[in-house]
Amino acid sequence: MVKTRLFTVTQWLLNAAMLVCAFGGAVLCVALGALAIMATGLWMPPEVPAQVKGVPVSHVFLIVALAMLAGIAILALAILIFRAVRQIVDSAVSGDPFVVENADRLARIGWLLLGVYGVQLAASAMVGVIIPAQLKDNIKFDGFGGFNFSPLGILAILLIFVLAQIFRHGSEMRAELEGTV
Repeated sequence: MVKTRLFTVTQWLLNAAMLVCAFGGAVLCVALGALAIMATGLWMPPEVPAQVKGVPVSHVFLIVALAMLAGIAILALAILIFRAVRQIVDSAVSGDPFVVENADRLARIGWLLLGVYGVQLAASAMVGVIIPAQLKDNIKFDGFGGFNFSPLGILAILLIFVLAQIFRHGSEMRAELEGTV
């Protein structure tokens, strides 16, 4: 069993990241519930205006709800990513990281990261369509419909898929070698 400080710190950071994401997701869910209560008219704080720059507050609520839903989805995907990385680190701690399961985990991480990009793109496109012109000046909205394309992010995802194939090939080669010895 290999146990180094690097693995210990990494495991701690991954657990902390999962907790932060879970807490953030819970906060967004509570906020989304409060927003739904206000949108249905069951309760509205007196300080909330009926309109924001000539746009009905219900329309603003829709935009905020969409952003919250995207945030919840991204945090859920992040938890799954951190969990898969934690499993890879755990297998390295146990002394055998080059197994097919880790190749599958790496591929899953690549797909989950693509999912994060997809959620960002979809939410940005939808907000870009539904946001009124009066509010566009008040919202930082750059890139394609608010979506910031990152070539480095795409490169990282491609490298994760390549690494998954390397892990898969290496574990198959080791299985063959063990079968011939």
